[in-house]
Amino acid sequence: DGRPLATAVSSGETGDLLATRADCDADGVYALAGLPAGEVELIARSSHAALARTFALAAGERRRWDPLLAGAAAAAARELCGLVVGPGRRPLADWTVIVRQLEPAASTVLQSGSDGRFAIACEADRRFDVLVYEPSQPPSGFAAATRADCSPDDGLLLLAVDPDLPAATLAGRLRTPTGEVAAATVYCWHRDRGQTVEVAADDGGAFEFRGVPPGDVIVACRCAGFLAPHLELVLGAGERRDLGVIALRAGAIVSGRVTATDGKPLRDLAVAIETADGSRLAATCSDAGFRFEAVPAGRHRLLVHGDGIAASAVPIAVEAGVELVQDIRVEPGVSRAISVHDPLGSGGRVTLELGRAGEPRALVLAGGGADPRPVEFTACMPPGTYDAVAWNEAGRRGKARVTFTAGGAPPVAIELRER
Repeated sequence: DGRPLATAVSSGETGDLLATRADCDADGVYALAGLPAGEVELIARSSHAALARTFALAAGERRRWDPLLAGAAAAAARELCGLVVGPGRRPLADWTVIVRQLEPAASTVLQSGSDGRFAIACEADRRFDVLVYEPSQPPSGFAAATRADCSPDDGLLLLAVDPDLPAATLAGRLRTPTGEVAAATVYCWHRDRGQTVEVAADDGGAFEFRGVPPGDVIVACRCAGFLAPHLELVLGAGERRDLGVIALRAGAIVSGRVTATDGKPLRDLAVAIETADGSRLAATCSDAGFRFEAVPAGRHRLLVHGDGIAASAVPIAVEAGVELVQDIRVEPGVSRAISVHDPLGSGGRVTLELGRAGEPRALVLAGGGADPRPVEFTACMPPGTYDAVAWNEAGRRGKARVTFTAGGAPPVAIELRER
């Protein structure tokens, strides 16, 4: 609309010794001095938008650039914008870009333009993962570049790829005690990229991951009725790693249905198993019930919580090679809002546990991410008083006593502090 913006114009990345920044005056005027000769990328940023342009500058040259950025009204439309570049900041055209909305889950596939840019319209307060693939690369494998948990507020997303970086190959073979493998899926999680790729093992149990970026990975497997080790590996550029035979051991299948005592329909149901060693397994839930396909033998707890039902924990005893059917009836519960806040704004995932004093925890919730704002939980429990403990990935913790009564109560605030 022609009005000047409170903008900063910069050259180079933060931490670059040649980086230069200029803040605009009230009338939008800026000046960047001392720029090196050659190709220079300038980026103009406001609180609502960002714009980049590359100039070829000669020694002693004076150049004028009047970037036109969207104001607050235009920014309300919200766009997630990015730039795909190769070595030397060369824009890469026609690369496949997958934008995955985190909640609610949704994906959009598009291509970078002739200038390497892409943009999609989106709603406010949504967060996304962005993955970039070569034009000839199927988008089912590892991406050439990724950006995790980003939003339109992050401005122009720079996704730099190195097409010449040699990728690794990872292979192996699954074996059960009987020598047979049926319907096994193998997962490879890349720690640095934050991306998981899955492949199906063949009838002989063989599997292979191609195009794996070098770095730290974790390999896991899902095969109904069997347990597999989690393998942590470090792959080098161009390496071909054969894991050999991965032995699967017999586990158990646990399934059942959850019904309400008052006959009301159940929605937003979550079912998990807390094993004897404290680890947690998530169930595959459907209208027909829940199912765990690989549970270790031992004595565990089956945890259930959901919208409007009291969280409950049912002890179960599991035998290897045996399917256990465990139906659960749940009671209506009392809901309370619990807000977890870190004054330092360190962000990261937050875990919240609730349980009666001296008893095992009855409810475990997790939420949050890179956003430093308070994480809001809604807990539904049987009437009574519980100990609530919360912590985040930075190791900061907080606790409170929370009473659930039918008459309702104001939200509970838990502040995280150093241990």
